[in-house]
Amino acid sequence: MSVQFIICPHCAIELRKGIKVCRSCDATVSYGVPWPYTMTALLPSIWLAIASHHFFYDSLLVSMLIGSTLFGGLWAMLSMAFDDRVVFRRATR
Repeated sequence: MSVQFIICPHCAIELRKGIKVCRSCDATVSYGVPWPYTMTALLPSIWLAIASHHFFYDSLLVSMLIGSTLFGGLWAMLSMAFDDRVVFRRATR
């Protein structure tokens, strides 16, 4: 497995992928899916679980399984879409 590197846009230093803070300019580094997209995936999953509970009235487990399956599929698609996403945020002083 090769080591991947990223370049900080603020100080132009090369860093290993996976770090949390830039060692030169102290910018916070975040990876992956943004939280609004996660909430956007969670809302239809909750709606589907509630709607399926009306259909499968006696089984809460089936309703939760249907909702969590939808969320898992949406989460997998979002994770693949935002696999290489890196965001640098500098602390304001």
